[in-house]
Amino acid sequence: YHGSCQICNATNCQKCGNEMTCSRCYAGKFLNNSAVCIENCKAPLIPDKNARKCVTISNCSVGSHNQATCTECASLYDEVNKQCVNQCSDPTFLDMNGTMCVSDCASGVASTDRKCISGCNKVVYKKMCYDTCPAYTQGNLCLEQCPSSHPYNDNKVCKVNCGEKFANGMNCVSSCP
Repeated sequence: YHGSCQICNATNCQKCGNEMTCSRCYAGKFLNNSAVCIENCKAPLIPDKNARKCVTISNCSVGSHNQATCTECASLYDEVNKQCVNQCSDPTFLDMNGTMCVSDCASGVASTDRKCISGCNKVVYKKMCYDTCPAYTQGNLCLEQCPSSHPYNDNKVCKVNCGEKFANGMNCVSSCP
């Protein structure tokens, strides 16, 4: 059958699917919907370097560098926005391998420069590790706001009451304004 396979006789076809169609292209070429090996896929299809086919984003082969684009990024791949980027920005974090921007770190925590880290022996706030809490504290908790059980803010420390200080709304002050 190989002798009569018209498309497989083309220089870019590595393997014949049946006597009339190509099933796999040589590296650097991609099989389009017409079973022809081409250099560049036409939008909305993108090249899958492993399968050597033009595919939709949802059909990338397992084992591609990143399955959302089937290609490798020159710098970083943003898994959330499905694009190549130079640096991770909110709400993403640089993964532990340093190759991808992810919505959540596998460890559950990142450094303040948005890099996933294995753990935090200081303060975790909004999935990031800080030396000190940038918001409100209640005991060893770092909180976005004071809870109703400890509603008073005394220099970013949540308390049941203001004690020796004066309450100005929900803030503790040394003297009344």
